[in-house]
Amino acid sequence: MPVSLPKVPPGRVTSLVLAALGTLAVGIVGPIISSWYTERIAVELQLLAQSALVDGASELEKLQVTYDKRLVSGLSRVELNLVNTGRKSIRAGDVVSPITIAVDSGRILDVRTEQLIPLDLQVSYRFDPSRRSLTMAAPLLNPGDGIRFTLLVEYTPPPRVSASARIVGLHAITLTDRRPEMRSIWSAIAWPAYPASLGAAVALLALIFFSYVGGYAHRTRHVWRFRHAFVSSTPTPQQYAQALELTFGSDPGLEASVRPILDNLPPARPIPPPQLEILTRSVEKHVRDVRVSSYWIMLALFALFVVGSTYALSAIVGAARGLGG
Repeated sequence: MPVSLPKVPPGRVTSLVLAALGTLAVGIVGPIISSWYTERIAVELQLLAQSALVDGASELEKLQVTYDKRLVSGLSRVELNLVNTGRKSIRAGDVVSPITIAVDSGRILDVRTEQLIPLDLQVSYRFDPSRRSLTMAAPLLNPGDGIRFTLLVEYTPPPRVSASARIVGLHAITLTDRRPEMRSIWSAIAWPAYPASLGAAVALLALIFFSYVGGYAHRTRHVWRFRHAFVSSTPTPQQYAQALELTFGSDPGLEASVRPILDNLPPARPIPPPQLEILTRSVEKHVRDVRVSSYWIMLALFALFVVGSTYALSAIVGAARGLGG
């Protein structure tokens, strides 16, 4: 039975296919699991808007602005939103050091709560003596809870804002610029969505390919049964090998199972019935194994495609809602 390089889709699941499938699974599921683990406890400080209300350098010389009976040379407004973006509630007992909002210049004159989610959320503020920072305290922050507040700062232009806290399980507070002029849906999408979407696309292409492989194996099975019916009931090894090659072409997997039997038989003499039965069963098993392997791979690829595309879509929808809010 002559040997040549395969010219048809592979007839068995090779180690290369399994390695590629495993790599694809890690590429899709790995970032999702990592994101799920790291985002169990997460707090985000969003910069919603900032503006200079009074610019001392550009105002009229005779114009004076006072706040709480105190003369101010400049006045800025900074609107912020503090959100528990994780999947775990943050209780007062989890807070080692409270959430601190600080400005890099100027003094914080006042803070005003604009919106609470939910409405009965309890929050309190406390200024430090220098008025360069304030601390926020909330007895409970459930996932999705938010505090929208405005800082009034004696400084122009609007200062930079930073946030810090020591909370059990929290690495750091994430700072996000959500100003309308800075909003971009691509930057708002969680990073695991990108490898997940790429993996989903690769899984879809591989699913199409293995659908072809499965259909090819199904077709080959019928072709073999049709041609096998015309093979002599007592074929020689050479006749049997020619029938296999006409049906399957060059198939290394099939060759590995039938060639040892054919090579041990006289080429010009009929194949004994026991060996012929073994050959027939080997061919049928090979075709069946190719079909079953293809279907299992297709099932795994479909599952990876669903996981990756669902996560990517949910991340895009979440980012769009965040920008819209």
